Amino acid sequence: MESFLATVAELNSPDQRAFLYSDLDRQKVDNPDGYKEAVEFWTRLLSRACQRGLLSTTAPRDSATDSDNESEEEDVLGRIRNAPVDMPSVLTVDRRLLTLRLVFRGDTPMGLDSVLDEMLRTGVLVPTDDFFAPPLRRWANWLATRLLPRGIASRGPSAVLVATRSLPEVAARVLAAHRSCISCPLTDNIMSVDEFRRAYYRALVPDESSKSKYTAMNITDAHILLKHLVDARHAVTSAQLTAHPPTSSSAAGHEARGTDLVKFAMTAASLAITDTDFATYQVLCTHRLLAQQ
Repeated sequence: MESFLATVAELNSPDQRAFLYSDLDRQKVDNPDGYKEAVEFWTRLLSRACQRGLLSTTAPRDSATDSDNESEEEDVLGRIRNAPVDMPSVLTVDRRLLTLRLVFRGDTPMGLDSVLDEMLRTGVLVPTDDFFAPPLRRWANWLATRLLPRGIASRGPSAVLVATRSLPEVAARVLAAHRSCISCPLTDNIMSVDEFRRAYYRALVPDESSKSKYTAMNITDAHILLKHLVDARHAVTSAQLTAHPPTSSSAAGHEARGTDLVKFAMTAASLAITDTDFATYQVLCTHRLLAQQ
């Protein structure tokens, strides 16, 4: 993480870093223009860091540069129950680790709560529980963040936040990658959730130098992305999309009825997974098994 922060020009200036790492609540009153610029800076930086998978509980650490914070960070991780053992998340920010991850050259950011509250109020970040909630509850929770005082509106069960700003761009890359490899729409538009994760994980990461860290899409990222595709009517899935998904979409291997399927939409009429789709997928799995023998 520190090597990433070292590439940010503003943080290499001691004066600018001192301002950006200061208590922004005070700046909001004394220097509203500076406060606005600081929030915009942190919004951009957090979005970039999130795209590189640096802000989740599974984020990779720079062993040579982050060793000073290692024991403290491990203590925090130890207090996070059920921390996922998975690939780094590109679409979420873990609020519990954020301050530790952003320590730079001995300076600790003091205004991140203000920044996160602004990002929550504008919908740039959304708690994962709210993201997967029914529309009416999601709207009510968003309204609360706009109307209630800070500290009340931000108090809730979800410390992991969805970075919604990245979703349209990521979805567009996934759809472009999928459409480029379709030869038989009847079969190529159907796959399991695990196959979706392996096929399109590279679409999550725009930075070529970061892609080597990934071998599959983080399961929570997959559910977030699938929900976005489903809401946009680009795909449908038999999986129950949730903020706390299981680590695998199927405990039954390639048995079609035990596998959660994803189906990319060819037309509006195809926005449903039918018995024919399950049968087609079962035939595909059988064909692959026979081809391996």
